Amino acid sequence: ERARALVPLVRLDIGKTLRHPNPDGRVIKGSHIHIYREGYDIKFAFPLGEFPFRFRNPNSIVTTFEDFARYCNITMFPVIQERLI
Repeated sequence: ERARALVPLVRLDIGKTLRHPNPDGRVIKGSHIHIYREGYDIKFAFPLGEFPFRFRNPNSIVTTFEDFARYCNITMFPVIQERLI
């Protein structure tokens, strides 16, 4: 049994200078998404351009966040003013 254990299922990392080494040795550069994989948790990542769900504009942090929220079936999310970021 597991009690009070946190198992993340998905995570989005946004940034042009990011680098993520996957367990298979592939290095992902730029914004990417981590998806849970049995035996690896969320250690594998995929570039947003290769992910089946379409991210409309990976260069926009606000649009990418909105797309990620939709992917996670979040229907109510805050209004974000991009000029403040």
